[in-house]
Amino acid sequence: MDKKVVEGDFVKNIASVEERVKMHKELEVKYMSMLAEYHDMMRLGRMEGRKEGIKEGRMEGIINNVRSLMQNTGWELDKALSVLSVSKEDAAIVAKSI
Repeated sequence: MDKKVVEGDFVKNIASVEERVKMHKELEVKYMSMLAEYHDMMRLGRMEGRKEGIKEGRMEGIINNVRSLMQNTGWELDKALSVLSVSKEDAAIVAKSI
């Protein structure tokens, strides 16, 4: 069966509109994908920021507790760290901060 090709301004306008609609839908899909990826990245960034903030806050608490023990009891750093059961890794950070 032979297809007849209809040409004319009206048909060309319809084809142009159809192409723009198709392109618009493709761009919409790309935009939505990029937006979803952006939101995922933001969510991950906030999670990492919270973890870092919690870690820093925990370390500040340890430093303050060690400092208070040393001031209130006259203990040396090693004894204050031992009484608080501070890990070796954390103790190294505390030692640099005090």
